[in-house]
Amino acid sequence: MTGPATTPPAAHGGRDGNGLAETLLALAPGRFAREAQALADSLPDHERGLLASALVSAYEQEEGSFGGFVAALGLDSADPGLMSSTDLGRVLSHTQRERPGTFRRALRTLHDQPRMIHLLGAPFAPLPESSDTSHIARLER
Repeated sequence: MTGPATTPPAAHGGRDGNGLAETLLALAPGRFAREAQALADSLPDHERGLLASALVSAYEQEEGSFGGFVAALGLDSADPGLMSSTDLGRVLSHTQRERPGTFRRALRTLHDQPRMIHLLGAPFAPLPESSDTSHIARLER
């Protein structure tokens, strides 16, 4: 692995998942898994289904079926519309860690969903500069 990951395009208003996929694939699996689960927990049902559909579709394009991964990942459902946030977190984590091509393909299918791309990249965007204003109080003395 090379140097530190670059800033995700979503943090800069990027509208596709190509650069974001590479940034997310470069993250430590543990950190990604925590953030992915937090994201899955926070998504409303329709957005969770959208992301799950992109992932399942990407698996099916490569493997022909997603069914074999259901038991292996301990999922409650193979249906993207019925996946729980726990299921989605597991699929995201496994895909980032073990299936980088599938991960890239899933993010590419979300290119017309800028909100989803932003949500995926937001936890990994750099924090804004500090707005420490303590020096103002010293100047007023």
